[in-house]
Amino acid sequence: MLNRQIEARAEQLLKTLGASSIPIPVEKLAAKLGLRISKAPTDDFSGLLLRKDRIALIGVNSKDSPTRQRFTIAHEIAHFLLHPRQ
Repeated sequence: MLNRQIEARAEQLLKTLGASSIPIPVEKLAAKLGLRISKAPTDDFSGLLLRKDRIALIGVNSKDSPTRQRFTIAHEIAHFLLHPRQ
């Protein structure tokens, strides 16, 4: 049940933002949601989501492959949407 709710929410988000083709432009999607993206090389993480007041930032490991970076951005967008108060 929860998985279906998440899928429905994702589909609605993509429709609302006009993202209808593959690959989904995750960086544009993040920007439309007001999320900033910062890429930097690190050995400590693939990605993270930082929030302060009304600003949210996705940190991405620039050492990861482009495919992994896209996944990380999408993953952090999901955290942003599914856990709005954390």
